[in-house]
Amino acid sequence: YSRAQIGRVRRVSWSQMKPGDLMFFFRGGMHHVAMYIGGGRMVHAENPRTDVTITSINVPWYRSKFSGAGRVVGR
Repeated sequence: YSRAQIGRVRRVSWSQMKPGDLMFFFRGGMHHVAMYIGGGRMVHAENPRTDVTITSINVPWYRSKFSGAGRVVGR
């Protein structure tokens, strides 16, 4: 679940994101997770019925729903 995932990452700012960082969307619920792949792009599954897509992180709709980003760290 996305809420559990955000509890396991070290938070990073928008400007600090690196490829592999997770991006969380929809404040309060963290209902959607994408992976930043660099170059201002993310890979994600928009819904269960469609394939995985690559999308710009600067799309206004996603930018307005951005809750935070995090980097997976070792134990």
